[in-house]
Amino acid sequence: MKEEFFKYQAQTSPHPLAIEISHANGCYIYGADGKEYLDFVAGVSANTLGHNHPKISQAKRSGG
Repeated sequence: MKEEFFKYQAQTSPHPLAIEISHANGCYIYGADGKEYLDFVAGVSANTLGHNHPKISQAKRSGG
């Protein structure tokens, strides 16, 4: 899986962190080891809206 990530994702640094992400919420991502990281590598949508925003999640569930 890491190989696909490095192949298809734009790298923002010549030294990528290669953190295995467990989940994300708000402005934080969580590693598989349980560590919490402030997400400075988020894409455009997650950067402005955060991960798992309740209103967006509700809109997805309702289909709109």
